[in-house]
Amino acid sequence: GGVVVHKDPVIWTDIFVLSPWGFYIDVWNSTGFDGTNLNSDFGDEIDWFVGWTGKSGNVGFNLGVAYFDVHKLFSSPKDDFLQLYGEVAYTLTKEYHAVTPFFRLEYTMSIPGTTDVANGSVRLLTGAAHSWAFDSKVNLEHKLWLIYDDGGAFLSKVGIVQYQVGLLWKLSNRVNLELPTVKISTPITRVRDDRKFEGILGGGIAIRF
Repeated sequence: GGVVVHKDPVIWTDIFVLSPWGFYIDVWNSTGFDGTNLNSDFGDEIDWFVGWTGKSGNVGFNLGVAYFDVHKLFSSPKDDFLQLYGEVAYTLTKEYHAVTPFFRLEYTMSIPGTTDVANGSVRLLTGAAHSWAFDSKVNLEHKLWLIYDDGGAFLSKVGIVQYQVGLLWKLSNRVNLELPTVKISTPITRVRDDRKFEGILGGGIAIRF
């Protein structure tokens, strides 16, 4: 999903459509939950993803392109971003556990033609996800990221650690409840911009059609 530069509560929604051949379209939305309208501040964002995902044995692949439409929505391409990304992951399973180490590369840039500044940035992400099935209805899901961000033209180079943990409740074959979820993020190297320790508490519901 996307990244929202906003300190107040938000509602996130995500519509993901996957074809039998692995091609997908994903529309991710954030709406500020602060009494304002749907296009009032940086809590409001729409991210569009088009890509392909597939597997060969235990190895998974994900390649795609994303368009990040940030405030103000639909009206200011010079404030938006384009991202190319690729990820490879390997899943190991044993009894009630699944461990998935991964490596991801992201290249993010301004929309071509909207700025004269060469401001593309590169992020390298690696880490692992772990799923522990307590029983047929409840999973513990957690994930650790180690991130290097070269900062592009405007931000500083920084190393970041992120960790997310939560419970996944399987209410039916099509409905999962994610509650609660906790995500923390903190720089681990010197930083010269506004990035700092952050924590997010949330929950959600996933419905498959």
